[in-house]
Amino acid sequence: MRGPRDIRRAGDVTTSPQVRRAPGHGGVGASSPRRLPALALLLLVVASCASPRTDPAFQPHENLLSILADLQRFAARDLYRLDAPLDPSGMNLYRATLVRLANYERLHPDRSKDILAFARGQAHERLGNHGAAAEEYNACMKMGTLLAAEAAESAAINRRFEKLMAPARQAQNLDAYFSALEQQERGFLALADEYSTDSQRAVYGPLARRQAERAAVLRAEALWKHRDLVPDGTSKALEAWRRILSENADSARVERWRLRLGDCLYEQAREYALEIDPESGDFDPEVFERLTAAALLHYRAVERAYGFAERLEARGKIDALNAFINRVQAQAR
Repeated sequence: MRGPRDIRRAGDVTTSPQVRRAPGHGGVGASSPRRLPALALLLLVVASCASPRTDPAFQPHENLLSILADLQRFAARDLYRLDAPLDPSGMNLYRATLVRLANYERLHPDRSKDILAFARGQAHERLGNHGAAAEEYNACMKMGTLLAAEAAESAAINRRFEKLMAPARQAQNLDAYFSALEQQERGFLALADEYSTDSQRAVYGPLARRQAERAAVLRAEALWKHRDLVPDGTSKALEAWRRILSENADSARVERWRLRLGDCLYEQAREYALEIDPESGDFDPEVFERLTAAALLHYRAVERAYGFAERLEARGKIDALNAFINRVQAQAR
């Protein structure tokens, strides 16, 4: 999954990051080969149960078909390069699917239990809830229906995901946490490579890549939060964020991470102005300008990233940072 891509080093004040447009948010999106048999089978099972419209039993199946149709429509969506699809109300489609499935089950508690469990598993895994997904698939498998074999395979894959995520959650100290996150990132990158070459499981490639990205983000954020406890913590944290930007240039969330790097640099400039009074002779305007210029570089890059929701947020941060710069420079005169 680490194919050639435009590598940019964030934070380099001498080189402005390239402006990029958001990946398409509405379509299914380019991704690895589709893995539709499970959903297709699931829909066929439901459809086979439906009776003509004159039969009162038809309506529940028609409602379930409409719920499952949305899952099938976005079955091959690359959730690393593309944002999660939204339902007509603007809600994350997979969260909305879980709500709709729960409502359906309350109305018809004895209908299509295997299909409901399988669909919940698919929604959970696309939300990144791999433990819950494994449980739902396992429940479906135990029912011994047509979906059992597919459910068993999906449960095993989600258990692999969950096993990689467990050590970081159980870490007892910072060193163990950082080590677990590094192993988690490497493990998910290996899974992403494995599934990207498997046409039957290719949908899991982007899910693994997204989890690798998530592990790197958690590590960078922890480094920044605890930078005073880590030797050379500030430099390590900033470098971690720069690496995230360069290695995840194709991610739907890359501008979010660029904003975060800008925030760290902005915070560093604020700390400098607090620790060294701008009105004192020890204040170095060049150091202050270097820090604020790096933050502005990233904010402005995000502001020019058409199609990303972070644009408006970046605009507000630019205004706030410019006001801060003007105040400090006035004090330093």
